[in-house]
Amino acid sequence: MRAVQPTFEGDVARAGATLHFEVYDRPGPTILLVPTWEIVHSRAWKMQIPFLSRHYRLVAYDAAGTGRSSRPEDPARISETNRLKDALAVMDATGTTQAVILGASMGSELAIALQAFAPERVLATVSIGSGDPWRVEPERDESPTAFDPETNPIPEGWAKFDPAYWEHNYEDFLQFFMAQAASDPHSTQAIDDLIAWAREQHPATAAASLAGGREMDYDDMRARLGASTIPALLIHGTADRITGYQSAQLAHDAMPPSELVLLEGVGHAPQSRYPVRINHLITSFLDRALGLEPPKPVVGPVAPTAGPRVLYLSSPIGLGHARRDLAIANELRALHPEAHIDWLAQDPVTRVLKAAHERVHPASAAMAAESAHLESECGDHALAVFQSMRTMDEVLLHNFMIFNEVMETERYDLVIADESWDVDYHLFENPNLKKGTLAWLTDFVGSLPMPSRGRREAELTADYNLEMIEHVARHPHLRDAAIFVGAPDDIMDVTFGPGLPGIRGWTEDNFDFSGYITGFDPRALGPKAALRAEFGYARTSECASWQWAVRAWAAL
Repeated sequence: MRAVQPTFEGDVARAGATLHFEVYDRPGPTILLVPTWEIVHSRAWKMQIPFLSRHYRLVAYDAAGTGRSSRPEDPARISETNRLKDALAVMDATGTTQAVILGASMGSELAIALQAFAPERVLATVSIGSGDPWRVEPERDESPTAFDPETNPIPEGWAKFDPAYWEHNYEDFLQFFMAQAASDPHSTQAIDDLIAWAREQHPATAAASLAGGREMDYDDMRARLGASTIPALLIHGTADRITGYQSAQLAHDAMPPSELVLLEGVGHAPQSRYPVRINHLITSFLDRALGLEPPKPVVGPVAPTAGPRVLYLSSPIGLGHARRDLAIANELRALHPEAHIDWLAQDPVTRVLKAAHERVHPASAAMAAESAHLESECGDHALAVFQSMRTMDEVLLHNFMIFNEVMETERYDLVIADESWDVDYHLFENPNLKKGTLAWLTDFVGSLPMPSRGRREAELTADYNLEMIEHVARHPHLRDAAIFVGAPDDIMDVTFGPGLPGIRGWTEDNFDFSGYITGFDPRALGPKAALRAEFGYARTSECASWQWAVRAWAAL
């Protein structure tokens, strides 16, 4: 599920191809998101569109041969010159006189070309991982044997970067190349996304995109850029395996108004792996370059109040959270009558809160629905919960950016986050954004694989668990309170994965235990045995599927 939908979309025909575009319409400057290499389409911007579209007018489009654009019959249609003319055609079709040009990888080369050859259409340029016209190859300690269908049918390493091999074994190339593009630790979702999008393209399209070579006059381009007064931001990771970061350094030296940000130890796709940092770099640059005021929250703040202020975040995944969170809020008020509690929440939790006459922060209306995402992932009454949480990354990022704006513009002394995984994850990734005291609540810790989903899911859950463990080890005091709602015996006595610590012991070391918080007296419901019989529960206290999961986990 997308976190936001375009205001409108359409197509423009040019030179034997039809280009599909999307417009996210709002007042203010336009940002044109240009395509990257034709191996993927405009969904590659999924971690930027939700945030940027709330503050700027956005135009995104699929390059010829990708996504919902047409597949040209003539391979020569995919060329440097046509890329530039396509971008201008999309601007014309969407009524965009001028725009900030935002590009990544090969798309950033297009952004720089637009600045050089169509400066009257460019307000500013943002380049992520650019190469030409100052391309420097990264250092690679390998000399792989070239592909040969007879003697070397599955080449190693960068020998896979061969159009002849793509026709032979496109999937193997994708597995290799996308791991190089998204090489930062814990980038499994970015890699999976890139591979899935690339599978939608034909390898001949990717091959055609390279066949035209360097047809532009690069000496002329460099001269134009050297004389340009258009502001530019150049972002590059120092561990980029696709394009050497020295490319950005050379571009910065040759483009006088440019700003250079080198991300230490970061790979080729920081917009996917570190989206909060990249989104903030873009907006702060535009504030300076265009003389804009910093982006304001789309939804205004609540009225200021005296006394301690609490922002309560309640997960919409299961209304049991809402019941227990209301019970906690009521107890907090009993202990601190002067406290004022505002809720940042989503439907259906907001319905429960309004019925209880709680104050729901107006920014809640801008949040994307996590429960709707899970519903969209269900099929035949089945839900792969772990995988659904992974594919919710776009939604979670969108909601974190809203939370961050609330905290930047308002004063809250305490944040209570009940399984607000967006806030927990992105604050660990960006601890400098923490404002106020944070109390974290959860009733489960870590993920375990389902046996039916095979070794791949076992590897993924272990990687996600390791990232969580590293987060807490790196920033042990980010959570001012970490509370497990339940008892230690509720936690399965297994490990987070091969070579990782035990879940129960690690949780006992890093959490306090509150016991059960139900919001009602369970004794009023009658004897437990009678309730289990009424609802048809088996007598055993253990679920067979969990037993299978544990056995499969132990076998790895």
